[in-house]
Amino acid sequence: MNPNQSWLAACQLADLNPSAPARSWLTERGSLTARLRRHWPDLAVELQGEAQQRPWPCELDRLGLATDSLAWVRSVTLHQAGQALVQARSVIPAWSQTNPWQEIERLGCRPLGELLFQQTDLERSDFEFARTPSGWARRCVFRRQGAPLLVAEDFLAGL
Repeated sequence: MNPNQSWLAACQLADLNPSAPARSWLTERGSLTARLRRHWPDLAVELQGEAQQRPWPCELDRLGLATDSLAWVRSVTLHQAGQALVQARSVIPAWSQTNPWQEIERLGCRPLGELLFQQTDLERSDFEFARTPSGWARRCVFRRQGAPLLVAEDFLAGL
């Protein structure tokens, strides 16, 4: 993923000219993890890192945060038989013990999708899309009790 990535609104997806299979993955509204597991039952999550840190400029802009803001950032790679399929990055501002997303800190190598799609009180923004050197990317903001969680997923060539 690119810290200076430019994103297009959902209505501009056609401008990126994705193939029909790419469009299908990019516009998946259900659990991406569940869909990946239907294709690759041995899907694994590799935790690349998680810590409180400064979000990237494009993340600060999307979340409306000041440049000196800190957030909880979690990066993972979803892979099958050693082949990377998706890199994902989650950003949660206003990190504290009372943040409704606090349980993400305890996910470890479990996918975020397992937590997200068990919630009944979620709001989800429209997707934004980008073309990346490795393929295609999408992002959206989930809200739980008003607290935002920005999720960006970079679909890699292996997918």
